Parts: sequence; structure tokens; C-alpha cells
Amino acid sequence: MSRRTRAAAQRSHRPGRSARWLQEMQEVSRLAATGEEVGADVRPVQPSNARKLYICPGCQQEIKPATKHVVVVPRDAPDLRRHWHTSCWLMRDRRRPGN
Repeated sequence: MSRRTRAAAQRSHRPGRSARWLQEMQEVSRLAATGEEVGADVRPVQPSNARKLYICPGCQQEIKPATKHVVVVPRDAPDLRRHWHTSCWLMRDRRRPGN
């Protein structure tokens, strides 16, 4: 095994990597559960996939490109999907109407 191959193999088995993956999967399942409450699919968008500017319906602020956020897709009207800041989506029940 060459030095380069050995170094690549060692990097792919860093300690803590599986813990980070587990944390991400827990977040995905938690977000999916919040979507079940309102009849929508909630999917996380990773920064590498966030290429456009969106306006969050929760806070009316910009979601800039390369920002981690969620997409909420109503099951009965998929064309009404909206991009939310993750924190705004999780706190949506605590906001006053119109804010």
C-alpha cells in the first residue's frame, strides 16, 4: 500500500466521524417528525447544495447561498414548497401570527 493510499484510508476512519453522522441523522428524523404534524415533508439542505437566495417565511429574512436550512413541502400541494431557516421552522409555533 502506498503512502498516499494509506493516508487516505486513515483519514476516512477519523474518530468522531460516526458520532457526527449519527447527530445529523437524528436531526433529520427530528425535522421529519415536525413535518408529520403539519402534513409536510421536511428535508434538510446542506450548505454545499444551497445555491440560491431565499426568503424565510418565518422571519422574512434572507437565507443566503451556502447556508444550511430546510425545505418544507406540503404533501397535498408540492408546488407550495418553502425554504426556512432550521431554527425558524422549529420555533414556528412560538411566533405571533404575521411575524
